[in-house]
Amino acid sequence: MKVWLVGKSGMLCKSFERLLLERGIDFFVTDERQVDICDRRAVANVSGYSHIVNCAAYTNVDGAEKEITRAFSVNRDGVQNLAEAAKKKGAKLVHFSTDFVFDGTKNVPYVEEDRPNPLSVYGKSKYEGERCVWDASEKNLVIRTSWLFGDGRSNFVKTMVGLLRDGKSLNVVSDQVGCPTCSDDLALATLDLLECEGLFHYSGVGELSWYEFAQEIASCLPKSDSQIQPILADAYKSLAPRPAYSVLSTKKALKYTIVRNWKKGLEDYVQRII
Repeated sequence: MKVWLVGKSGMLCKSFERLLLERGIDFFVTDERQVDICDRRAVANVSGYSHIVNCAAYTNVDGAEKEITRAFSVNRDGVQNLAEAAKKKGAKLVHFSTDFVFDGTKNVPYVEEDRPNPLSVYGKSKYEGERCVWDASEKNLVIRTSWLFGDGRSNFVKTMVGLLRDGKSLNVVSDQVGCPTCSDDLALATLDLLECEGLFHYSGVGELSWYEFAQEIASCLPKSDSQIQPILADAYKSLAPRPAYSVLSTKKALKYTIVRNWKKGLEDYVQRII
């Protein structure tokens, strides 16, 4: 087995790099400058792999509402290029999607069989990417996840830690509920699921609101004088609509891997960045 990791600068890719090194699994990694997944020819020219693990994505949810073409170029067209290349080389594509493919109207965890109905450009572009994966081969693997945090790019936890350490008073949305996921846990689970086919949901154990998550982050800090106040989503001005409830059921994934409570990953991550 030889893995091509796509999306070198992302937090999930960094988790995979550490894990594959620890496991002694052969891999190589590329970033956008080396191989732009939106360039079909560049993707087709890469060879020497048995698996593609695609960690690249356009993830700016509000930005996607303005950069529609860019969001679809990366999250749909780039995925299609990878899927076509994998098919031609007899390789398997592992792709990551999002809880934002759902509209949030349920009040119980979403299962893999639930019909997507994305509200935002970001969610729509990610769902289109999923469809490209299936169009290429039913043997590919798609893992939907939620509220990802880890080393690398900015994420909710990193942003909150910075604001809390500066003593900022914060208003955080309290009526959007989901499940945080540590990128290290997701990478580990992906290896367990690597030979599986189809669609899986994976997130950390324990649902909560963004406001409650911010409080948990604050509790990991030695000292914070910040005040965190709950605010309704309607009062928070954002470009993209977001699902009110996007908890993912991990029952299917539990047949093959361990699903860890996100609190341990949060504590470890916060200690690394403070």
